[in-house]
Amino acid sequence: MKNFLVALLFCLLSSTASGQDLKATLTWMAVPTGVVIDGYKVEKKVGTAAYAEVAQTQNTTFIDTNVLSTIKYCYRIRAFKGATNYNYSAEQCEIPTVPKSFTLNFGST
Repeated sequence: MKNFLVALLFCLLSSTASGQDLKATLTWMAVPTGVVIDGYKVEKKVGTAAYAEVAQTQNTTFIDTNVLSTIKYCYRIRAFKGATNYNYSAEQCEIPTVPKSFTLNFGST
């Protein structure tokens, strides 16, 4: 079951700029109907630092407003049920620049 969910977590990361304000919007497909989870954990890595959890959500969208240009950001998502954590999505990284937008695809293709 853990490996089954990994391929089903497809995420899209995009950055938009309004002056110096950047945000990363992550969206992903929900796990299949009938698979019971409590939600998703969103983790972020800034530069070469370790990953840190930045959100737990039952939604399939997360907006990160703590994004600056020219810094490398990496994100990964995982589903969870209670104390059970499913496998991570593929790591996706980008260095946003103002006003460039970027798109990253999570999961298997």
